Parts: sequence; C-alpha cells; structure tokens
Amino acid sequence: MLDQQVYFVSADDGQIWEASAGRQVTSSSQPYAGISPFEGGLIAVRGSKDGDELTWIDVESGAATVLHRYDFISSPVATGSMIAWTQWPENTMPWNHCEVWVSVVNPDMSLGTPHRVAGGPGESAIQPQWSPDGDLYLMSDRSDRWNLYRQGESEAVAALDLDCSPAPWEMNYSSYTFLNNNRIALIGRHGPRVHLLVVDETGSVREIDTAYTSIKPYLTTLGDRIALIGSSATVAQEMALVNPDEPSEAQVVHRPGTFNDPAGTRSHPQLIEIESDGQPITTIVHPASSSEHGSPAPMIIRAHPGPTHGSELRIDAEVMFFTAQGFTVVDVDYRGSTGYGRQFRLSLNGAWGIKDVTDCENAARHFIDVGQSCEGAVFISGASAGGFTALKAATKGGSPFAGAVAKSAIVNPDAWAAVTPRFHRPNALALTHEGAAVDPSQIGIPVALIHAQDDYVVPINDIEKLAATLTAKNRRHTFAPLDSGGHYLSDPLIRAKALRTELEFYKQILTEPTP
Repeated sequence: MLDQQVYFVSADDGQIWEASAGRQVTSSSQPYAGISPFEGGLIAVRGSKDGDELTWIDVESGAATVLHRYDFISSPVATGSMIAWTQWPENTMPWNHCEVWVSVVNPDMSLGTPHRVAGGPGESAIQPQWSPDGDLYLMSDRSDRWNLYRQGESEAVAALDLDCSPAPWEMNYSSYTFLNNNRIALIGRHGPRVHLLVVDETGSVREIDTAYTSIKPYLTTLGDRIALIGSSATVAQEMALVNPDEPSEAQVVHRPGTFNDPAGTRSHPQLIEIESDGQPITTIVHPASSSEHGSPAPMIIRAHPGPTHGSELRIDAEVMFFTAQGFTVVDVDYRGSTGYGRQFRLSLNGAWGIKDVTDCENAARHFIDVGQSCEGAVFISGASAGGFTALKAATKGGSPFAGAVAKSAIVNPDAWAAVTPRFHRPNALALTHEGAAVDPSQIGIPVALIHAQDDYVVPINDIEKLAATLTAKNRRHTFAPLDSGGHYLSDPLIRAKALRTELEFYKQILTEPTP
C-alpha cells in the first residue's frame, strides 16, 4: 500500500502492477518480489540468473535505481531514511545461514555504509521489521529455535521452545506484528500445531485462544486487531480479524469459496509420536472415514516436500479424498522438518534419502505393529523432495511398503542441482551425498511416477529416463506424464487427474499384490 494505492507483483510476468488502475509499473526482463513502500516509491528485490538487486522503484515512471547487489536478497523494509534487508551467499540456503543488514539511504537514493546486525554462518537471521518506535526486530535461530529479538539485544524478546518462523522459502514472511500498548503478536509452532501468542513489554507471553491450529506467516495489524489467515482440522482456511483481548469475537472477513465436506467424510486427525533411531518423530494420523477396504484400513505414509517444510494440523483436501476412499493417511515430520529447531532441521544435511526414509519406514512399522494397518497394505507417497524420499524408500530391501508414489520427484540430487533455478541449488548440494541418486536396479516395489511436462523446478527428464528403465527391466510401475500443472500441480483439473492416478495405483496393488 502506497498513497492509498495497492501495488502487487504479478505471478504471470514478475512485474509490479498498480491494482486499482490495472497499470503495469515496471517493464523489465527480470522479475521483482518483496515490494514495500519507501520515499514515495517502492523498494523491491529484482532477481537475475547471476544474483539479486535491491532496488527503488519510481511508481510513476517505473524507473529502477539499484541500491545494492548480492547473491540472494530478501525482505526489504524501511522506516524514515533507514532500510533493512536479509541476504545470504550463493552456496547456502537462508535457513542455514542468513544475515540481516541495515543502511541509511541518502537523498540521492544511494546507500550509506551497510552493516550486518545479525546472522552469519551457523545462524539464520530473518524477517526484519521496524517497530512503530523505530526499533529493528528480527527472528534468529541462534538459540536453536527461531525466536524474536530486538536488534542490539542478546536475549530474545520472549524465549520460547517454539519455532516462530517457517523455513524462509518465500519473501516477506511476517510471523509477528506490532500491537498497541507496546505488545507484539506472533505465531510459534512445535511440530504441526501453530499457536498465536501476545508478548507484552515485560516479556510476559499469553496464548490467544482461537479456532485455528494452522496460521500462515502473514500477520499484520488492523487497528487494535490481528489480521491473519487461519485454519484447523475443522475450519477451512479463512481470513479473520482477532482482538487479542477478546479473541472469542474474531471476525471472519473472507472465505475463499465453499468447502465441500460431505457428511461423514471428514477425518479427525491425531498427533502420534513414534521413535526412529532413538529420536522422537511426530506424525499426524488421519483415520479412514469409510470402511471400503475393511479394517484395519490400508495406509498412506506421506513425506512432505521441502524437505524443510513440516506437516500442518489443518483441513487438507487431498487427505480427505483418500480417507473418504477408505485409506488412513499419516503425515510424517521426518528429520529435516521445520518446527523442531535448527539442529533437527539441519540433521538431514548429507543424509537425504537415508534418515527421512528411515523415519517413514519406522512410522509404517509402528502402525503395523499396533494393528492400525497391516503388511502389504502400507504405501509411501511424496511430492518434490518427498517424492525423492518415496523413490529412495522403494530401493530399500525389506521395505514395509507395498508401493511408492512419487509426484514431481527429484531422482538425482546432483543432476537436479545443475538444472534447477539457482535458489534451489544449494539445497540439493547440502542434502546430497555419495550414492544419493535413485538406482532403478534397486527398486523392489511397484512405483507410480506422476510428473508435469512443464515442471521448471524439477524437469521431467530424469523421471522419463527412470520410467524407460523400469519398462526395459519389466518392473511394475505407472508413469503418468501430465500436460501441464507445473511443479506444484496447481491446476485443479491436473491435480484431480493426479489424485485419480494415485488412487488407482493403490487399488491395483491391493487387488493384485506383487508376488
């Protein structure tokens, strides 16, 4: 928002537009992101194949002034003549090593002398924001958990055994916002559940009781209320205004359409902790809501993408699709997930396809042992990085899985690093190790390969080669190349086709088990 006008970056062309007039502000071959008002214009990050530029945009002419260049830049925010941003080197990811920098901006739109105020190797400092009083706040995982700090102070505003930020996969996350009476609202998660908290000026923390167990990291303040996007296992995602002093009077301001929830199809999830390599691993169990396949129901173990994402306690239409078809779905927060601190999050580095697979296997074995599923009826499924986990699980001897589904999957981390957009490359290189690539000759269970032909994050080439090799070896598999949908299979019709393919794969194995 600038001078009562709304500006946004279009997903179609990566350019800045003025909403009310439908006017394109910038015309560049390079995409913009992370816009914020400053000095009658906008500050933004402009990306290129060689690095990022911190720019100031004249909203009338669209002209861009470059203020600063670095490998990766994110989250610029300004107050008065001061600007803060985050940056990190090209050989790392921002949840491994990220720095907050600050500089004065001169009248001629040049920077003074930038200086680092937080972060570095061994610390991820993210989400800078200026308070109404002009103090700089930020998130840091220097104490293992991402907690909120005031710049210049060594102790957290409130020391919480919670991650108060997700892994910074996107720009301009805002996991906290400033309230009246020197209070700060923030979200924090331990595992799949997200809490809404208020910290007062003494550091005292109070949880706000809301209907939501999942809250997007886009908090802001409207008057004396917290504006948020929330959901839960019973409430579909919605925008709401929450009064921190009267949370029961939350006002829902927008629901994106009616959520189709036929009677009796909604599952009631449970958080179950299992043990893997002596370490507690959290799972979300979504029981089957129909008895189509008898009892115990067949089970789908899901490995989330990222792999630094985490499972969330909220309505999931894909989960409901399978539970309504008589499958129990189990989401696994394997080692590498966010929501358990820095040490847990980085524990998958150099062990991708090993520790995550072990955790998913141990989850499957646990639920077989306690009678919630049975041998020959447990599957593993994953998308993107989770698809790699599923494929690596298919290569393990003595696997508890009857089949594996890999959607938009990585096959060879080293080869992927050479072709993926530059943001993802350090992720592949940090996680990979000798022998990380999926070896088709080791795949010992049926696999389903579902992939969009226009996936630019993980091009389909490696999956096509894998499918061809499995065909040549006469290995049981399903290959479903999709015409479109991109990496996230975001088109509803394409996603529906992918779900039907996945369901048919499971049913075939249940009716015709592999000898």
